[in-house]
Amino acid sequence: MDEASLRDELVIGTRGSELAVRQASWVAARVRELRPGCNARLQRIVTYGDRDRHSSLVKLGRVGVFTGELEQALRNGEVTVAVHSMKDLPSVLEPDLVIAAIPQRADPRDAFVSRSGERLAELAPGRVVGTGSLRRGALLRHLRPDLEVVNLRGNLETRLAKVRDGVVDAAVLAAAGLVRLGREHEVSEYFEPSRFIPAVGQGALAVQTRAADRRLTEALAVLIDRGADAEVRAERAFLARLEGGCQVPLGAHGVFDAHRGTVELTGFVASLDGARVLRDRDLGSASDPELLGRRLAERLIEAGAQQILEAARREVENG
Repeated sequence: MDEASLRDELVIGTRGSELAVRQASWVAARVRELRPGCNARLQRIVTYGDRDRHSSLVKLGRVGVFTGELEQALRNGEVTVAVHSMKDLPSVLEPDLVIAAIPQRADPRDAFVSRSGERLAELAPGRVVGTGSLRRGALLRHLRPDLEVVNLRGNLETRLAKVRDGVVDAAVLAAAGLVRLGREHEVSEYFEPSRFIPAVGQGALAVQTRAADRRLTEALAVLIDRGADAEVRAERAFLARLEGGCQVPLGAHGVFDAHRGTVELTGFVASLDGARVLRDRDLGSASDPELLGRRLAERLIEAGAQQILEAARREVENG
């Protein structure tokens, strides 16, 4: 790492939630570990999505509800680095900003948390399961059409409290967040990615900088994890080709094989009610993961993915 590039204080922008602060603190610790003497501090930024914790993510009606204010803080120099949950970043970034590093990835799986410890298959018909994700909602309805799926917003602790208090009988949450906050003991079941395909970038972090800060961007490359980088780049290329986001139910999961130098990518799209689910998988070189992501997306498009996603968008727009 170039000493001169980190001579001044590194100001790391983060959302103010406990989980976001834990994530940014982990990045700061990794920077200090790899470059002793670097002074890195956190700057909390309130995002649009944090101000409105009740509306569904779909109804918030804008791209980057958890990232826009952090990116603006980068542009105006309030922070020098921004740390995001990768799944919150839009599939296409503005050209003045870049992802300098994708560090080691945490558990990408979804986790099921129920009030009485039941697994998904054990819940009685008619029970209420909460999620703020169209992807999770579609998969839940596909696997258990006899359950009631409702919108669930708020930080991780708020959603866990709603399960404990009986507002909902269960919730589906990201395993990575539960582990990072030491709440994995509350998990009733971890969903296998082959069955319950995660969100693009789930469990991964994005370390973002201004494109013009080339020395800093190059210096932060020491944080890059080769496997996580290849997996997430393939997943994001899949997402970008399908023009997806929180407005449509889709997901992708990449698995890096260091020995073979490959990524196996599984992706899916679904109707909102879960009645139609298209999924496929492909294998490609880790040296060009974007090609793999686009290729898998094209295969799903040929199978009818665009029609499913367009119908989902219309349904969302019509409320």
